[in-house]
Amino acid sequence: MLYDCLRHHSQQIETWQRQIQLNDQLSPEEKLLARYNQLAQKVSDNRFPGCLFIAACSIFPDPEHPSHKLSEQQKNCLLILVLSC
Repeated sequence: MLYDCLRHHSQQIETWQRQIQLNDQLSPEEKLLARYNQLAQKVSDNRFPGCLFIAACSIFPDPEHPSHKLSEQQKNCLLILVLSC
């Protein structure tokens, strides 16, 4: 069940990131800051319980566990986003 939640959340994040990256009206700096502006809004709205991916890696420290692998994949997607800006 946790894996399915992580997968769903990961898909939502990747879709949102693609939309930001393809938005030609945003500067590279705005694209990079968009993620943190969104996070700040979620925290302000009390809708951010903490990073689910970090929690999954803590709960499942084995790098071969499917939830850990999915969390690592999400981390790599963020790295690609940052490097592409």
